[in-house]
Order: sequence, then C-alpha cells, then structure tokens
Amino acid sequence: NEVRPPIMDLKSLLNEPQCEAVLHNSGPLLVLAGAGSGKTRVITYKIAWLVEQLGLAPWQILAVTFTNKAAGEMRERVSHLLGPEAKDVWLGTFHSIGLRLLRRHHDLVGRTRDFVVYDQDDREKLLKRVLHKMNVSKDTLSPKQVGYYIDEQKHLLRGPKDAQLPSTTWIDRLCIRAYEGYEHAKTRADAFDFSDLITQVVELLEKQPPVLSEWQYR
Repeated sequence: NEVRPPIMDLKSLLNEPQCEAVLHNSGPLLVLAGAGSGKTRVITYKIAWLVEQLGLAPWQILAVTFTNKAAGEMRERVSHLLGPEAKDVWLGTFHSIGLRLLRRHHDLVGRTRDFVVYDQDDREKLLKRVLHKMNVSKDTLSPKQVGYYIDEQKHLLRGPKDAQLPSTTWIDRLCIRAYEGYEHAKTRADAFDFSDLITQVVELLEKQPPVLSEWQYR
C-alpha cells in the first residue's frame, strides 16, 4: 500500500518551468522540450491537478500520445497519482482513442460494433484480390504501390470519390479504381485498416454535428 505523494506540493515535485506548465489554465499551452526533460511528468501531474484542484471528472480528460509504450507509462503514473479514478481518464495512442470512438459510433460509420482492424498483411492480401479482380498484374501495379497511394490520399482526407484525386495518368486512374474496390471490400468484410482509425474519426466528427457536440462537451 504505497502512499501517494501530496500532488499539490508541486514546488517540491517539479522544477519551475514544469510547475508553470502544470498550473497554466488560460487556454492552450505548447511545451517544447527534449528527451528526458520531464514532459510525461508534466502531463501526468497536469491530469492529477485538473482532477484534484479544478474538480474535473477524470472522464472529462483526454490524453493522447504516439506509442503504446508511452501510453502505458502515462497510465501507470496517473494511476499512482489518482488511484482508482485514473481508470476513467481517456488515455491512449491516437489510434487506440480513434478505435474506441469508432466502436462507440459504429452504426454511423457503417460497421458492426465488432468490426476487425486490418494489419499490413491483411491489407496487402485484400489489395492483391482487388487488383486480381481488376485483371491488373503485379508488374503493372503492385498491392504495395496501391497501398502507398491510398495512404497518401487518406492523409489528405480524400476518399475514393474525391474530385481532387490525381487522375492524370492511366496508373493514377487504376489506383482510383483499386482504392474504390478496396473500400467496398472492407465494408463487406466489416473491417477498417490502421489509417481509418484516424480518417474515419475526422469524417465522423465533420459529418455528425451531434456527435461532435457530445465529445466537445466531454
């Protein structure tokens, strides 16, 4: 039964810039700092301060990071500071938070609650089948090439019907057909790929104002 430190004795726990970042409460704050300078420490104490001093409910806090390792470390530190309340903080990677939102609103994104998430191998196999159905040989256009094309367009938030898709060359036009076939195949398979965990959330929030309002309120 480890005794939790009194988190509000911040001056004994953090240096001056860290303390300043935790106590900042008048709009957005950008912290630029190098490796090992205590960024995770600042974020975890900030979460605890928001709950214990400002009275926010843990479920009103969203903390997002890039890797599972970083998310695990943050979760462990927040649990140390908040105890059982920490489980209600929304804390994870961009993709895991996206997955959670899509499962919550599966009916609005055309999937069942138990949709599967394709990894790179699943994706290449599906693209291979799509190209085979189009009678396109791998020498003309490989699944990997189409995958790069799809990723590039998704990063620009362009779906397979977007008028801004590049269509100058016949390879471009083949890629558009493959992209369209790939999206149809994923829908039939009740699946999303890794990129969808970001782009589908953006689309959901853009197209569903009530959903956007719900999460803004949270």
